[in-house]
Amino acid sequence: MAKKRKAPNKKSGAAVKRIAPCLTIERLQFAGEIALIRLSEALDKESDEVKSAAAAFDEAAGGEDRDAAQTSAEKLIELLPDNAAVLCNQGALHLLMGDPEAAVETLSKAIEQDGAMAPAFYNRGLATYTDFSDPDASSENLDSAIADLGRAIKIDPRFAPAYLRRGYALFAAMNLNAALKAFEEYSRLVPDNPEGFNNQAFLLLVMDRASRAESAWARATSLPDAPSYAFAGHAVALHILKKREPAIEQYRKAIELDAKWRDDLEAQAKAYNWAEEMVETARVILAGMGGTQ
Repeated sequence: MAKKRKAPNKKSGAAVKRIAPCLTIERLQFAGEIALIRLSEALDKESDEVKSAAAAFDEAAGGEDRDAAQTSAEKLIELLPDNAAVLCNQGALHLLMGDPEAAVETLSKAIEQDGAMAPAFYNRGLATYTDFSDPDASSENLDSAIADLGRAIKIDPRFAPAYLRRGYALFAAMNLNAALKAFEEYSRLVPDNPEGFNNQAFLLLVMDRASRAESAWARATSLPDAPSYAFAGHAVALHILKKREPAIEQYRKAIELDAKWRDDLEAQAKAYNWAEEMVETARVILAGMGGTQ
């Protein structure tokens, strides 16, 4: 579990450097949606040795070479042990290596140096939430994650991944209305990504709003590269609304993308947190298709 932490206390007279997130979709994919700062831009006023290490880090990150990125990050920590941008990326690497406690410690240091760095708050929130794996544990860490992700959004209202991750954390806390708003904002910022609409639809179905859920899933499944689970969820909502033939059509598309929706429904449902009612509806749809479980 992540350690308790006090609110950041900025050192008297410490110079604060404002760092833009400098994120790209490619970097977020490489980092598992962990935010990285382009160090060659953030450190362009430093020495040649620092700039060389920063460029090496960016190249390694762009090439998805985590080992090389770690080597460059360690060099930069030696050269600039109190630099917020360097600490933010070092914390991101701790996350990538599966060490959320070290990530929280390093990211907290970054925030002490720059309390207006959205990526550091985002990564710390992600580290805290990643460590929140026991459903019977205290909600303190989950609340901290929600607060950090909210702080990242307040600093940078267009930081789309923060809305997505905050929505997941809010859903885990069963704050459904706030989670829905987070997913809606994500979809407003990233309208061509089906994930936001899929998440809205899932929540709306949990909230017994099948008609709105079906509309949101229709948006998700209309987009290129819509995932199999969006089609499966859309099928369930359609069936609930007694639109049986369209439901079968959507479920067939889900199976075309991933045959497990036919061959291993229980595992699929568990993987995507489906309620038993959704599973039962999927079984009825499969029966209408001539499928068996």
